Amino acid sequence: MVVSVSELRRILRFLGPARLPILQGIGGPGESSRRSDWIIDLGPGAGHDGGQIVFEDTSAELVTKRSTHTGEHLAEYVDA
Repeated sequence: MVVSVSELRRILRFLGPARLPILQGIGGPGESSRRSDWIIDLGPGAGHDGGQIVFEDTSAELVTKRSTHTGEHLAEYVDA
């Protein structure tokens, strides 16, 4: 099933209070990453340069540590 980002956000807000586990694949940092309870970041790059777990913790820790490409970009998004 393919839905728009706005529709996905609506669905996630609806499911959030139920505390159901949600696995979401995203291509970059943004509101979905910032609001996530737990992030597993794969990298260190894309395609053949990725596929390893480079970070696993809360989004707040990812922003604080800025230890991955996603962490750096998410920190910029949060600071904006």
